[in-house]
Amino acid sequence: MFTNVLRTVASVIIVVGLCLLAKDLYNAITGPPVLDTVYALGLALPIPFHIISIGLFVQKRWLSPRWARIAWFAIVISGCWLGVSLAIRVVIS
Repeated sequence: MFTNVLRTVASVIIVVGLCLLAKDLYNAITGPPVLDTVYALGLALPIPFHIISIGLFVQKRWLSPRWARIAWFAIVISGCWLGVSLAIRVVIS
């Protein structure tokens, strides 16, 4: 029972991350084609990638060892990218 609830919650986390990713990409595509859009996209993308990585990491027990390792590296890389992104946002504002 708990296993099914955990997998469902992890899947919902991944879907939320994918929705945020689609929203960020849609906003980048429909916005004006300027260099600021590339910078804004670089600052916005770590959030959905980190959320998707967290959902994968929660499901690591049901993943193959290779995918569990990929999920761990994805969390570390997206977390570092998220930290740099937040630091840039603090410095800019």
